[in-house]
Amino acid sequence: MAGIVGFGAKLRRGGTAGTAVANITNIRGPGLKADTIDLSAHDSASAYRDKGAGLLDAGQVTLDINFDPNAATHKNAAGGLRDDFEGRAAVSWAIEYPTTPAAFDVFSAFVVGFEPDAPHDDKVTATVTLEITGAPTLA
Repeated sequence: MAGIVGFGAKLRRGGTAGTAVANITNIRGPGLKADTIDLSAHDSASAYRDKGAGLLDAGQVTLDINFDPNAATHKNAAGGLRDDFEGRAAVSWAIEYPTTPAAFDVFSAFVVGFEPDAPHDDKVTATVTLEITGAPTLA
């Protein structure tokens, strides 16, 4: 199977039918991982550690955006990323992958980071970090 071009991916606030965040240039995550539990004992079969998978963690989603302080999905007003950061409440999100039919990573997360960058010789950007709570669903 050939690869899928990432152009056209969206992050939607409010789930699969929600509002797409404007001006995203990159979406990373969810960063799925599992804790590792050491199950070794003195009477293990060898001197190698016996391990098991512990709690699962959906990790984070990180966005790079062309930051526009006046964009509804960026600013400090209802529905904006800065407002979500200050509100400290989990919101429903969906990453929409550019496939036919559309595929979604759906999860609940709260904004834990918002870092603007305004260099003198380039565009204004921001890095936004969402911390996922609970289990994401790939649908």
